[in-house]
Amino acid sequence: MAHVTFPLTSLSDLGALTRDLPQADVAAQDAARDRQNALTKPPGSLGRLEELAVFMAGWQQQAVQITVICPRQAARAPVSR
Repeated sequence: MAHVTFPLTSLSDLGALTRDLPQADVAAQDAARDRQNALTKPPGSLGRLEELAVFMAGWQQQAVQITVICPRQAARAPVSR
């Protein structure tokens, strides 16, 4: 992906750029939400992290799978290099 710069001189310039952003893919968001609800955990137990995963799935237009390991599990997990 090429690096592109956008000179912003006012908030209206920023508004003009954001109008052209792609819309969220609702099907990808639904798929991400369904995946989260199918995991072995209480629904909504990861709070904001679940909301961010759904947002990213829609923005990237694909159901993103995110694995989260709590600190206790990470301490016991083998490390590979």
